[in-house]
Parts: sequence; structure tokens; C-alpha cells
Amino acid sequence: MFFHPDSPEQGNYRELVSCSNCTDFQSRAMGIRCGAKKMGQVSASYVHMLNSTLCATGRGICCLLENYQTAEGVVVPEVLRPFMGGTSFLPFVREARVEKDEKPPAKASSSKPAAAPKAAAAAAAPAPKEAKVPAAAKAPAPAPAVAAAAPAADPSLSPAANAHVASIVAIGNKVRDMKANKAPKEDITAALVELKNAKDAYKGETGKDYVAPGTQGNSKDKKKEKNAAAAAAAPAAAAPASKKAPPAAKPTAAPAATAKANKPPPAPKAAPAPAAESGPLGALGAGALDSALLFQSYVCGYSATAEDASAYAAYSAAGVDAAAAKAAGKTNVARWLSHMASFTPAARAAWPAAAAGGGAGGAAPVSCAPPPVAGVLPAPATSTPVAAAAKSAPAPKAAAAAAEDDDEMDWGDDDDDEDAGPKEAVVHPPGSRAAIAAEAKAKRDAETEKKKEEAMARLAKKEANQRSLCNLEIKPWEASQDLKALYAKIKETVVLDGLKWSENCALVDVAFGVQKIVCTAVIPLSLSMDAIIDDMTEDSFADEIQSMNMTSMSLL
Repeated sequence: MFFHPDSPEQGNYRELVSCSNCTDFQSRAMGIRCGAKKMGQVSASYVHMLNSTLCATGRGICCLLENYQTAEGVVVPEVLRPFMGGTSFLPFVREARVEKDEKPPAKASSSKPAAAPKAAAAAAAPAPKEAKVPAAAKAPAPAPAVAAAAPAADPSLSPAANAHVASIVAIGNKVRDMKANKAPKEDITAALVELKNAKDAYKGETGKDYVAPGTQGNSKDKKKEKNAAAAAAAPAAAAPASKKAPPAAKPTAAPAATAKANKPPPAPKAAPAPAAESGPLGALGAGALDSALLFQSYVCGYSATAEDASAYAAYSAAGVDAAAAKAAGKTNVARWLSHMASFTPAARAAWPAAAAGGGAGGAAPVSCAPPPVAGVLPAPATSTPVAAAAKSAPAPKAAAAAAEDDDEMDWGDDDDDEDAGPKEAVVHPPGSRAAIAAEAKAKRDAETEKKKEEAMARLAKKEANQRSLCNLEIKPWEASQDLKALYAKIKETVVLDGLKWSENCALVDVAFGVQKIVCTAVIPLSLSMDAIIDDMTEDSFADEIQSMNMTSMSLL
């Protein structure tokens, strides 16, 4: 599209639409071919397709500019004004862009008589007769950039720093003038690099970034100033306290490190004795049980045993439930009572007794507190698996170093995980929620596997019975060939398991007295009609059949 010489584009051509040749890239994906397969060809040729843009949204503006632009701006067509909020004219707000190799258009002088050429250009432009340029739409000329005044010398800065400040202000004024005069981009970039170097020199002299007078600076500078003010205020606030008590002498780092290394580890603190309680909770020893349940889930460890059932029966007989224990501050006992209440009496009766090692099934408990028969439950053992693990565990740094040494020479031939064998199945107490959930999951998995097998069997049966109907066209070499006899020979020769030819065929005229055979064939999914056609045209009937094509295929 060509733009008017008086337009801002100055008589240049601009692209509106594009058209590209995609060759056979898209036609192969869609299977679009031309003609028929000839002798010696593997397949028919694919067509070449064109990719053309109807009208790009951004490029459509070129049409409006070509027909409606004037020397002062662009007139909005009447049909588009309702969509522009009633705006009828869009004035130019800046001068036209000038390429490097082109000369800028002559600017009109500021005197009033210079307005005549603009009016003449506007009259010569192809604007509609009814369009009028509103007077208020003309944008005023931008005000010239105001140069910053040279700052006075700051007495708190060194002479070198003040020299850097003066250089920064001078270069900044230079950049403003260059931008206002629309200097070349390369010159502005060089000036900005010079300004950055001046600011870096100021920072190297003062140790902080340059902040122009009247500005707030960035958030990092504000944070640094705030921290410096807080650090300066801290000694002043601590001064009155220092008069009352002189600070103790600080030991040197080496003796402190030696004393810390030679200091023996502190002895483990014994668990505090539970305070004497009154009421049913005190008689049942709820304090000791609450301390024990802090490290374990059940009375005798981490598995439900008969001791849990006996203890729960004692609490139930005394009328103590989870709410009463929680109100008394025994949160662990409240949690345990709520958990025990979720089991049925039959499930609790089936729980085994605690093993000799403690806990059901040999699980090592923290402590096994006997059920409350008379008096208070014994306090939990001070040696717990948690404390023992904390003592026996190596230091984090040493453990990390050991793991790093082990991973340095990892050749990928570690078969420990493969030799470990299958993991042991987790056995849940009969009647527990975990056992019920595991049983339900196993039942669902079995039903899902059965449905999957049935679906696969139905699919295999469907595929075994599925057939395809193929429409075929067979062309001979000579016009004098007996096509009926040729088709009978094809039916007798080409015999495959599942292949069924149609009883009769039709003879259709092609051209110049030559006819072709039109027939059908039914094949199962195990056969390929393309392979049958290739075998017939290349081997079995190479001297009698010129070409054989499958025009269509459908599933029966």
C-alpha cells in the first residue's frame, strides 16, 4: 500500500497483507492429494497450499491513513465515530519521524503568515467534505526543558565530591537539552554512559549513591539512613544505665572456645513429678498417663492392647470422658479417650495383651502403664526413644559430612534396595478403623481389576469381529483385455484369511474405449489393503493391471 507524499510516512510503501507458499507441509497433515498414483510412484502427489492473511488488525489502520489523513491529523470516518465516542478528528501530537538518510521537512516559522501553507495542504488532502477540524483538538507545543541550576558547594562533602556533583548536574542538563532537541539516539546513549560514570565516581568518593536535591532517593538509601539513625540512638539510650552498673569485662574468644569445648554436657532433666490431683482424674492417675501419652499413642506404646481397653473401662466407670479431661488440662488423655471411643466394644475386646518387650506385636513402647486398678498410674520412664535417639544421633555437621563422603563415589551399582525384598505388610488390630479401611480398599481394588479385565475382553472381542469395506478401482494395461475374466482370476488367486471379494464387479468407461473394474472387498483388522494392492500390482498381476486404487474405506 502506498502512502501519500504529504503523509507522515512520506510516500513509502507499507505491507497490508502477506501470502506465503507452505508447499506440501499442511496438505500432508490433512491428506490433500492431486491426481492419481501413476506407474512407478509410491503415492499420489500432495498439493501445495498458500497461507495468506485476510486483514491483520493493526494493518487495517493503513487503509484509514491512506484515505483520511491530513497535514494536521486523521479524520475519523463517519461510520466509526459512534465507536470513538463522537470523536471526529485525531490531531498529530508530534512531528513526523525522519529516517537517518532523509532530510527533515522544512518547519514553518512561528509567525502568523506561515499558517497559509498548512491550510493549502489541508485543502489538498483527500478528506471528506463534511469533516471539520475542531479548534480545541490542536495540541499545544511542548514546553522547553528547564535546566537544573548548578548546586552550591555542600560543606559536608569533600572538594572532590562537590566537583563530581557539579559534573553530574552539567551532564544531566546536557541530556535534557539533547532529548528536547531530539538529538540522535547514539549521542544520547553516550551522554547517559558519561552520566553513569560520574555517579559511580561520586559513589566511590562518598560511599553512597547520588540523590538529586528535592528528590526522595530509593528505598535502599532510606533503609540505610534509618539503620544508621537507630545505631546512633542506641548508645545514647544505653548511657544512663551504664552509670548505675558498669559493664562486665568480656572474655577473649580463645578462652571462651576452650571452656565451651571442655564443658561437660548437661545432665538430662528428670520429668517433673505430677502435682497431686483430686477427684476422679486424680484417683485414676491422669497426670502420669498424660505425660506418658505425650510420647506415645497408646498406654503400652504405639499399638492398641488389652491394657488400653482396661484403662478405658476404668475411665468410663468413673464417668470421665474426653471433654472432662480436656477441661482439666489433660489434652493427651482427652485425645486418647476420644480415640478409644471410636472403637466398638467388640473391637476393644479383641485387642491382644502387651508383649513381654512391651506393646502389641513386640512394638517397643516408651512406657507401659498398667491399667488403673487402685491408686495412681506409674510415671513414664525417663529414658524415652526420643531422648535415646537424640543422644545416639550424630551432630548435624558430622552427619552431613559423612553423607557427603558416601555420595562422592556413587557408581550407580548399589543393589541394597533390590536385595531388601518386599516390605512387610502392616497388620492392623482387628476391628480398628485402619483395618476396616484396608479391607474396603482391597475390595475396591479387586472390583476395579475385575471391571478392567472385562472391558479388555469386550474390546478384544469387538476388534476380532470388526471388518472394513473397501471400494476399489482396477485399470488394465490394454483396452482389449477381458475384464470379467480378469476379475474372476483375481478372486481365485488372491485368497487370504478373512478377505472376501464382491460376487460381481462393474465395468466403467474411462476414455478411448478403455474400461476399469469397480468392485468391493471386505477385510478384517489383521489385513492391510495397501499391502494387498502393492502385491497385486507389483507381483501377481504386474502384466495385467496398470493401477489399482482404494477410493474409500468404511467400518462395518
